This record gives sequence, structure tokens and C-alpha cells, in this order.
Amino acid sequence: MRRHFLHLAGLSVLAAGLGLPAPARPDAEPEPTTVKDSERAKFIPQRRYAPLKGKAVGLMVSHVRDVMAHDGRGGPADAVAFSTADGSYRWVYVPVDDKAMITNLQVEVGEKGGKKKAYPKLSIANAGLLKGRGVAADYSLVETEVNDGLGSPAGESFVGTKFTRLDGSEKYPLKLPDVVKELKKRYQADLKARQKKVDAEMEGAKKKALKGRKVTGPKETAELMYLTWLPDSQRVRVAFHTRLSDGSYQWVQGGARLPPGKGALAFRPPPPPPDRKVRVGVTFGVEVGMAYEVDKSGKVVATKLLPPKGFSQELQAPPAGGGPRGR
Repeated sequence: MRRHFLHLAGLSVLAAGLGLPAPARPDAEPEPTTVKDSERAKFIPQRRYAPLKGKAVGLMVSHVRDVMAHDGRGGPADAVAFSTADGSYRWVYVPVDDKAMITNLQVEVGEKGGKKKAYPKLSIANAGLLKGRGVAADYSLVETEVNDGLGSPAGESFVGTKFTRLDGSEKYPLKLPDVVKELKKRYQADLKARQKKVDAEMEGAKKKALKGRKVTGPKETAELMYLTWLPDSQRVRVAFHTRLSDGSYQWVQGGARLPPGKGALAFRPPPPPPDRKVRVGVTFGVEVGMAYEVDKSGKVVATKLLPPKGFSQELQAPPAGGGPRGR
């Protein structure tokens, strides 16, 4: 699989340099389908959850902070989350004997909810806690027991009480860490093959947003990688979203100190303090992406293109006053 992907990547870069279309997909792989404008917002889910049965198959995913921020959520940098059925990442709590992050938590159970189960000591799943439970990889396909087999209603979290890693097994021979590594390379090649279209959209967004103002920079790139398990098709979906931006900016005093968060908000990132400068002006740029569906053997069987599209955004000055000062 590695040699196969690297060959494709080399051809894609060559095509981009010559101004040619991207190379044909390998092994009669279908051409990419295109995401419609009306579906762009769903390319990476936001706050989308579904109930879980007592046992659920999905992906345990590390390095989730940026995707969580896309959802407006924050959490520990080393947290590992669960994803299935193209839904948003869910926090996974695991029972622990000591050094608990959370004590005596009443967890809603059952697919319809309405009932609760108390867990005396819990921590948010991370690589160290999962390694002792048989899940020793940044990306794993697993079957997890949800809330002691009671299931969970739609929501942001559940308690994972047992885990069985599935990828690399006879039934699911793909090795998910290897798949992710190769798809990262393939996405960069596919992105380069579309560089001319990206540049044209960027120039159009610049003219529309600036209206004669001078570009100050800096140029910035933000990239999200989202993974999920598609139970109906028995495939892994890996979606990449890239946001390229530039702008015309100036810096002003601003920000506000808020009281520290409690409960579910305990991990929220603090706002900028009043004595820090913040950036205002106009941002312009392009958003583009690709999604790949991989079958149980590790072969890419479908792709979806998020075509380049320009955007602009006004960054407003912060409101007057520093707000309450929390310590």
C-alpha cells in the first residue's frame, strides 16, 4: 500500500507542475465526487451525535483538540475521543482506581436516556489509560462497551468500560495508523494537483475583500483531519480540510478576563487578557479539502472533493472594558 500511494503522490505533483489534470485513480478507483455548496458545512460534522447501543464499533482517535475546537469545545491535549457514523467526536471516560479527574459522576444511560448510573472515579481517556486496556495506537478501530453495556443517548460523552481493538485482525486487516500516515501524504499530493484553482480562488477573495486596502499578512494555514467509522458500509472515512488565509490587519488593545470555567467548561481556553493586543481588520482566503473512504483491507474505494472556495471575514474590535477579572 505504501509504494502504491507514494507512486500516486509523485504523479500528482508532476501533473500540478505541468498544469495537467490529476492522474487517474489507482486500480480503477472511481473519480472523486464533488461536495455541493449546500453540503459544505457538513463536510466535518459540528455537534452531531447519535445514540449508542451497549456495544459500539468506532474509532479511537488521538490529537483531537483542533477538531474539538471546530465544535466549540476544549479538552486535555492528550485526550482520545470516539467517532462513529460520521458523528462528532465524543469524549470517553474510563473508570480508574486512583488519580481520578472526575468523582461521583452521574452518567445518563440507555439509548433514550432518562436513567443514570453513578461512576465513583473516572478520567478522560488518553493513550496511557487505553494502553492498559489493549488499545495502544494513536488511531484504532475498536469495539467498546458503552456505560457497562447500558448504551448512551445522543451526547458529547460516555463511559467506555471495555475495549477490543479490531484493526489488524483477520476480520479487519487494515492497520489504521498506516492508513492515516499514507492518506496524509496522498492529500498533500491531491492538494498540489489543484494548486492553480486554489490560487485563482485566493486572488478572487483578495480583490473582493480588500477593495484597495494593502495586504499586511501574515499568510496562515490551518488544517483539520477528521476520522470516523461508517458502520453501514464498513469503511473508515478520513476527511482533510485546509483553510488558507491572509489579510489586512492592525493591532488594538482588547480582550477580557472571565472567571475560570466549572464542570463541563473546566477545560475551555482562556480569552485574551485586557493587556494583550488583538488583531482587527479583514481576513480573506480559501477553504478546500478531500475525504477518502477506506475498506476493511486498507484500500481507498471512494473519494470526495471539497472544491476550493473563497471567503472573507471582518475581525471587529473588542467591546470596551475588560470584564470581570478571574483568578
